[in-house]
Amino acid sequence: MNVLKYFLSEPFKKCSMCGKIWKTRDEFISDPEVIYLGYSADFENIENGIFLFNHDAEDCKTTLATRVDSFFDLYSGERWVKRMYGTNECAGYCLDKKSTAACPVKCECAFIRDVINKINKAREISHY
Repeated sequence: MNVLKYFLSEPFKKCSMCGKIWKTRDEFISDPEVIYLGYSADFENIENGIFLFNHDAEDCKTTLATRVDSFFDLYSGERWVKRMYGTNECAGYCLDKKSTAACPVKCECAFIRDVINKINKAREISHY
Protein backbone atom coordinates (compact mmCIF):
# COMPACT_ATOMS: atom_id res chain seq x y z
CA MET A 1 0.00 0.00 0.00
CA ASN A 2 1.22 3.48 -0.81
CA VAL A 3 1.58 5.03 2.66
CA LEU A 4 1.55 8.60 1.35
CA LYS A 5 -1.70 7.94 -0.55
CA TYR A 6 -3.25 6.53 2.65
CA PHE A 7 -2.51 9.72 4.60
CA LEU A 8 -3.48 12.12 1.81
CA SER A 9 -6.73 10.46 0.75
CA GLU A 10 -10.08 11.70 1.94
CA PRO A 11 -11.51 9.88 4.95
CA PHE A 12 -14.52 7.66 4.42
CA LYS A 13 -16.63 9.73 6.83
CA LYS A 14 -16.27 12.65 9.20
CA CYS A 15 -18.84 13.33 11.90
CA SER A 16 -20.50 16.67 11.25
CA MET A 17 -21.06 17.23 14.96
CA CYS A 18 -17.95 16.13 16.87
CA GLY A 19 -15.44 15.89 14.00
CA LYS A 20 -14.48 12.23 14.52
CA ILE A 21 -12.89 10.78 11.40
CA TRP A 22 -13.24 7.24 10.05
CA LYS A 23 -10.49 6.71 7.49
CA THR A 24 -12.09 3.65 5.91
CA ARG A 25 -15.52 2.17 5.46
CA ASP A 26 -14.48 -0.89 7.47
CA GLU A 27 -13.41 1.34 10.34
CA PHE A 28 -16.76 3.14 10.18
CA ILE A 29 -18.86 -0.05 10.03
CA SER A 30 -16.94 -1.75 12.82
CA ASP A 31 -17.10 1.20 15.23
CA PRO A 32 -19.44 0.16 18.08
CA GLU A 33 -20.45 3.82 18.47
CA VAL A 34 -21.88 3.84 14.93
CA ILE A 35 -25.40 2.44 14.93
CA TYR A 36 -27.22 1.59 11.69
CA LEU A 37 -30.63 3.30 11.60
CA GLY A 38 -32.04 2.68 8.16
CA TYR A 39 -32.21 3.35 4.47
CA SER A 40 -33.85 6.21 2.60
CA ALA A 41 -34.40 5.50 -1.09
CA ASP A 42 -34.00 7.93 -3.96
CA PHE A 43 -36.21 6.47 -6.67
CA GLU A 44 -35.00 8.87 -9.36
CA ASN A 45 -31.32 8.01 -8.91
CA ILE A 46 -30.52 4.96 -6.78
CA GLU A 47 -26.94 6.17 -6.17
CA ASN A 48 -28.33 9.13 -4.23
CA GLY A 49 -30.19 6.98 -1.70
CA ILE A 50 -28.76 7.20 1.80
CA PHE A 51 -27.99 4.95 4.72
CA LEU A 52 -28.54 6.59 8.08
CA PHE A 53 -26.35 5.92 11.10
CA ASN A 54 -26.22 7.40 14.59
CA HIS A 55 -22.87 8.36 16.03
CA ASP A 56 -23.65 7.16 19.54
CA ALA A 57 -20.56 8.60 21.24
CA GLU A 58 -21.19 10.08 24.67
CA ASP A 59 -20.38 13.60 23.50
CA CYS A 60 -22.11 13.43 20.11
CA LYS A 61 -25.37 11.53 19.34
CA THR A 62 -25.72 12.94 15.81
CA THR A 63 -27.19 11.23 12.76
CA LEU A 64 -24.90 10.63 9.80
CA ALA A 65 -26.05 10.17 6.23
CA THR A 66 -23.92 8.14 3.83
CA ARG A 67 -24.72 7.67 0.15
CA VAL A 68 -25.51 4.08 -0.75
CA ASP A 69 -23.07 4.08 -3.65
CA SER A 70 -20.27 3.99 -1.04
CA PHE A 71 -21.43 0.43 -0.34
CA PHE A 72 -22.33 -0.88 -3.82
CA ASP A 73 -19.24 -3.07 -4.02
CA LEU A 74 -20.61 -5.19 -1.15
CA TYR A 75 -23.09 -6.68 -3.60
CA SER A 76 -21.90 -9.11 -6.24
CA GLY A 77 -25.15 -10.70 -7.38
CA GLU A 78 -27.46 -9.93 -10.25
CA ARG A 79 -28.80 -6.39 -10.46
CA TRP A 80 -32.05 -5.64 -12.19
CA VAL A 81 -32.31 -2.54 -14.39
CA LYS A 82 -36.03 -1.84 -14.23
CA ARG A 83 -37.41 0.13 -11.29
CA MET A 84 -40.62 -1.47 -10.01
CA TYR A 85 -41.42 1.15 -7.36
CA GLY A 86 -44.98 2.39 -7.79
CA THR A 87 -46.13 -0.64 -9.78
CA ASN A 88 -48.51 -3.37 -8.63
CA GLU A 89 -45.53 -5.74 -8.30
CA CYS A 90 -43.72 -3.47 -5.82
CA ALA A 91 -43.51 -4.97 -2.34
CA GLY A 92 -42.85 -1.53 -0.80
CA TYR A 93 -39.77 -2.65 1.12
CA CYS A 94 -37.84 0.50 0.18
CA LEU A 95 -40.38 2.60 2.05
CA ASP A 96 -39.70 0.75 5.30
CA LYS A 97 -36.49 2.46 6.46
CA LYS A 98 -35.69 -0.19 9.08
CA SER A 99 -36.61 -3.37 7.22
CA THR A 100 -33.81 -5.72 6.27
CA ALA A 101 -36.00 -8.34 4.61
CA ALA A 102 -34.91 -9.40 1.13
CA CYS A 103 -37.07 -7.90 -1.58
CA PRO A 104 -38.69 -10.60 -3.76
CA VAL A 105 -39.23 -8.29 -6.75
CA LYS A 106 -36.90 -8.08 -9.77
CA CYS A 107 -36.37 -4.36 -9.21
CA GLU A 108 -33.45 -1.96 -9.62
CA CYS A 109 -33.60 -1.24 -5.88
CA ALA A 110 -33.85 -4.84 -4.61
CA PHE A 111 -30.10 -5.37 -4.17
CA ILE A 112 -30.00 -2.65 -1.51
CA ARG A 113 -31.61 -5.09 0.98
CA ASP A 114 -28.64 -7.43 0.52
CA VAL A 115 -26.20 -4.55 1.06
CA ILE A 116 -28.01 -3.62 4.29
CA ASN A 117 -27.70 -7.19 5.54
CA LYS A 118 -23.99 -7.30 4.66
CA ILE A 119 -23.41 -4.06 6.58
CA ASN A 120 -25.25 -5.47 9.59
CA LYS A 121 -23.38 -8.79 9.37
CA ALA A 122 -20.01 -6.99 9.19
CA ARG A 123 -21.02 -4.96 12.24
CA GLU A 124 -21.98 -8.12 14.17
CA ILE A 125 -18.71 -9.85 13.32
CA SER A 126 -16.61 -6.84 14.31
CA HIS A 127 -18.35 -6.45 17.66
CA TYR A 128 -17.36 -9.92 18.91
